[in-house]
Amino acid sequence: MLADNYIGPLYSGDLIAPWLLWLGLITLILAAIGVMAARFMRGQVAYLIIASVGTILIALGIDGSTREVAVSGALYYWIHTTILSAGMFLLAGWIMQNRPQQSDTIKPAPPMPNPILIGSLFFAYAVAMAGLPPLTGFIGKVMILFAAIETPQTVPVFTAILISSLLLIVALARTGSVIFYQTRAPASQAGQTSAEITENTSQTQPENNQRRQISFAIYLPMALTVAMVIFANPVTKWLDNTALQLADQKAYIDAVMPDGILDPEDFIEPGYELDYLED
Repeated sequence: MLADNYIGPLYSGDLIAPWLLWLGLITLILAAIGVMAARFMRGQVAYLIIASVGTILIALGIDGSTREVAVSGALYYWIHTTILSAGMFLLAGWIMQNRPQQSDTIKPAPPMPNPILIGSLFFAYAVAMAGLPPLTGFIGKVMILFAAIETPQTVPVFTAILISSLLLIVALARTGSVIFYQTRAPASQAGQTSAEITENTSQTQPENNQRRQISFAIYLPMALTVAMVIFANPVTKWLDNTALQLADQKAYIDAVMPDGILDPEDFIEPGYELDYLED
């Protein structure tokens, strides 16, 4: 039958899965190098998103008996990336506002207001985006690595994900160290202590309603990420069921073609004949 001979193999994953996996491996490594080479925090976040896309492509490229587990991990990692990427872009915007001399360039600059609070928030975002425990990035990567164990591509998948995670950790640690610790006083504040500079800077910058709203928006993605960790069991079960539904090709085919047969004559106008059908 046409449905069995053509539609089944097209959606089985054998056609594009190997290409997706190797494309994801290349994307992940190149994106990790981009994070290392970025000169602006915004650029780093953009490369982090590309690295996450590479990780998701790797998961979608895993074929075999653990394919549903890989798809579930890809869905979890996709939600994680969407939420945290928004938070990191908001954090980069806040840093740009409060570092007028250097913006979000990864260079030393005068201290910002609330450096401990914002630095701690950056640390939490960095841990999550790099895939370190106990936040969502770690859970998603563990699900994907578990699905890759029984595949022929176990070694390249493990190597790419682990090495890229190490590169991301090093790059984000360098960014946090430069922005939040390697601070320097402007010429007008020479001779003052770091605490005095921070206090004076906070006093000279007005805290309007818009800034408070932006600050709240920075915390919200991290709060959602923590919620995904706390409720990881029900979330992963829901995603497992979603992956099983996506893998159930027969349900979609039966919904469109209840008999499972495509008759070419059903798509021909009445009175029109196809000679090759008689052959």
